[in-house]
Amino acid sequence: MKFSVRPFILVAALLLVVPIAQAQDSPGPFDDFANHYKCYEVFEFDNFDPREVRLRDQFGLSHDQVIRPRYLCNPVSKNFEPIPHPEVHLVCFEIIEESEPREVKVLVRNQFGEQTLKVQQPELLCLPSSKEHVE
Repeated sequence: MKFSVRPFILVAALLLVVPIAQAQDSPGPFDDFANHYKCYEVFEFDNFDPREVRLRDQFGLSHDQVIRPRYLCNPVSKNFEPIPHPEVHLVCFEIIEESEPREVKVLVRNQFGEQTLKVQQPELLCLPSSKEHVE
């Protein structure tokens, strides 16, 4: 796969790429095995054909169109913490859900504190991926 990336702060998918923990400065259920990720916008790629997928998550079942790769997310050490699985990367794909938009309100706890979030239509599907440099 050939692609180029540039740094990008991924706000739309924080629930996908930041492990959910209990409270700030307290250990959480994911601390031993979940990576933190820094995501880069993909602006060039090859060998990808759009496709349809059926997805089920905590909000329900959906039929989605996977459009194109949007972000490459590398495992990152935040504040010099260890990276549990440095070999596991994410590639996030732009998706279009064919159902009506819905709003869901959730309470999340992570290392940045506790937030109530109102979420709508999904935008990304992130897949665990391997990565190697090609030049």
